[in-house]
Amino acid sequence: MASRVCRGLVATLCLAAVDLAAGRLGDPSASAPEVEGNASDTQNVSIHSAAAMREPSAVAVDAAAQLVASWGNGTALDKMQPLTNRMVSNSKSTMGYAWRASTTRYGDSDAASCGGLNTAKLIAGTDYHSVASSQAMQSLFKWGASCCYCGEAAPHASSQGVAPMGCFTCAKGRFLNERPYEGGNNDGFATAEIRIVVSDVCPGDAGGWCQAKPGDKNLVGERNHFDFSWPPSGINNNFFVFTPEECSPELKLRMAGGEGRCHQ
Repeated sequence: MASRVCRGLVATLCLAAVDLAAGRLGDPSASAPEVEGNASDTQNVSIHSAAAMREPSAVAVDAAAQLVASWGNGTALDKMQPLTNRMVSNSKSTMGYAWRASTTRYGDSDAASCGGLNTAKLIAGTDYHSVASSQAMQSLFKWGASCCYCGEAAPHASSQGVAPMGCFTCAKGRFLNERPYEGGNNDGFATAEIRIVVSDVCPGDAGGWCQAKPGDKNLVGERNHFDFSWPPSGINNNFFVFTPEECSPELKLRMAGGEGRCHQ
């Protein structure tokens, strides 16, 4: 699909824009996608793949086409800087919260990396959203493995600009109107406050969305990233600002089995 939009001297940059819009993106009004589980080579646990990508949406491709068409006269270098600025995010504002993260979506997992939790059952009937935090946010794993089972935050993570959001941790936060790959309204909040719980890991993907170790920046210049099972309607890669908090007593009870398996 991208090849029909990207032509001539600007093809490389155009493809980058389409790939960024398409990667780990989904249309909230679309039917639920099939969830693909990938078994870890080193640990017997099903985790979602950081490399899993959906096809670019029509909106993403149209946006790329409009971007190319709008360049008109001028050198490629003249036109690249505004796009780069948008992709890396201008304000970096946390809007009164403690941390800021980029976001994607991936669906549910029957046996997530946090003690084999079923992400759908974990939050059923609650107001929580299940998320996978990036490997950088939970970089210490069981048995001293490099990834990916029962991750905990490294003690030094916060000093490197990384929120300590390992397995079984919770936070409250709001999505911003700001997105990494398109212009438009970048001011204010896109949603009311929601609550999240970390039930899975998003393995480090060099040059992609999920950071591998504390201090790393992802392709949109952020040090934190959440992969939502299902974000609120209308949210597609919006930035998320948040503050860690205690999980509810009910959620703690639901996570007890997973925590027990992690601490065996």
